[in-house]
Parts: sequence; structure tokens; C-alpha cells
Amino acid sequence: LVHAGKRILEQLSPYASNIAAQRLRALGVKILLNESVTHVTENGVTLASGETLASNSVFWTAGTESTLKTLLPPEYLTDRDLLAITPTFQLPGHPEVFGIGDCTMMNDPEFTYPPLAQAATQASRIVAKNIIAYLSHAPLIQKPYRHKGDIIPIGNRFGIFESKRMFITGFSSWVLRRIVFLHTMFGWGNKLQVFFDWCIGIFLSRDTSDF
Repeated sequence: LVHAGKRILEQLSPYASNIAAQRLRALGVKILLNESVTHVTENGVTLASGETLASNSVFWTAGTESTLKTLLPPEYLTDRDLLAITPTFQLPGHPEVFGIGDCTMMNDPEFTYPPLAQAATQASRIVAKNIIAYLSHAPLIQKPYRHKGDIIPIGNRFGIFESKRMFITGFSSWVLRRIVFLHTMFGWGNKLQVFFDWCIGIFLSRDTSDF
């Protein structure tokens, strides 16, 4: 695991990052901090330090890049080519256009929504209400983002949950993540199917088609 920062999972507290690093090392993962990849070949990667890591499998997790600059004029975009929206999730000058998710950025720092699933869930409820309000010529609403904490699975049956008031690691955090996952999933049919698959996974190994 090659990471350019001083610690992994930098959005968490240093203590939580340390627990995560310990868990990864226990799983056999070698962690290289303050390091970056400069070149990737079919035989491995070259690091900024000049070291070469041999590997036939490289997984790049540096995020995504916006392609909105190929679709919209620059006056509607930020310096990162994201759609600049108001706290009501509307495009300035075009109130009939709403934006949500990773492709957007609030023009008001007090209402910034990070590129997280829970942020998208919160924003979706506001956008749905605002679209109805806009079509009905009613006042639109705006709400600041409320972070409920982070739940991160690390390997099978181990997770880390951290919020302002609580910190849980291990199997209980892993179970909590699955409960939250089921709670936010759309449709009872989907929930039952996923829950059933999880129950089977307790007694049987994963099928090759799942990898």
C-alpha cells in the first residue's frame, strides 16, 4: 500500500489511523508512507524514491477527475471543473438546474457537502424537496451537512467506527457497518437478498464469481 500522506485514513483521528495500520499489517499488507508512484508498467511500479516494486496487479485509488469541462462552459465550473452550485443545490443563473454528488461543489463553505455516500444521501432528500418546491413556486430549503461518523471495514469481520462521541473497533464495528448498509439500501427485496447472502457467507466460503 503506497500512500503519499503521513498516515493512512487521514480523515480519521491519528489513533484510528494507527489501529487501521496495525490491522493491515496483521493481514500481511506492507505500508509505505510519505511515498508516491511515478511510473506504472506491466511488471510493477516505480516510486518517487527510485525504488521499484514488482507486481502484476496494480490498483489505483487516487480518485476521479471531472469531465464536465467537455460539456459545460467554464463560468459554471470551479477550478477543479466541478459544477458550482448554491446551498439549495441549484446552478447560479439557471435555477431549473440542480446538481448533486461528486461532480458538484457548494459556492458557500458553510454548506459544503463532502464526496461521501452519507453526504449524498442527505443531499438527495434536500434536492428532492427543492425540486418539488421549485415546480410549486414554494420557498426552497438549505441545510448544512451533518457528519454522522465514519465506518470503515478492514478485512473480514473487522471494522473501525469513529464519530465525535464514539469509537469502536473490531467485530462489533463490522456488524454495525452492515446494519447501516441494510438500513440505507433501497427496497425490502434488495435488503432481504443481501441479508440472505450474508447469512450464507457465515457458513460457506465466497463463490469464485464474487471475487
